[in-house]
Amino acid sequence: MTDPQPASPNPSTSSTKKTHRLPTWFFALAAVVSIMVLLVGLAGRQKQRSTEVVASVHDAGGELKLHPDGTLTAPAGFTAEQLTVLATVLQDHRLPAPAAPDASAALQEKAAAIEKVNPQAHLLLATLYRKAGQTEAAKQQLEQLIRENPDSALVRELEKSLQ
Repeated sequence: MTDPQPASPNPSTSSTKKTHRLPTWFFALAAVVSIMVLLVGLAGRQKQRSTEVVASVHDAGGELKLHPDGTLTAPAGFTAEQLTVLATVLQDHRLPAPAAPDASAALQEKAAAIEKVNPQAHLLLATLYRKAGQTEAAKQQLEQLIRENPDSALVRELEKSLQ
């Protein structure tokens, strides 16, 4: 008697089909790549938005640029307080009104100190002199600013705000 031969599996007659499944790590990798693409896109959009300029004036040996979000790009050498003052002037398109007489001396000292360190900061100096009640000194600084920005409507508006 012959032993029965075990049935050999025949792929053409097999009733089970092999399915191809992607490994789990593949989906995790796809999610990470998608998030990175999203973040890069958002960062690029934010960078583009921050390059927009609302107001610009050549001063202090460089360009003062006011952005829509209120931030100010300026040459080096300004303190945070000074940048805030300059941003307010550029947003308002006018110099501030003179301060109370008791603050005048302190403002004059600030202006004198800035003039020694950065004599080209005409807009900041004009602002401080105006706040100190020294309109003539403020006008002189604005005249210098006009020479540096002859076509600037903003500088002309600042000049009118002194009157």
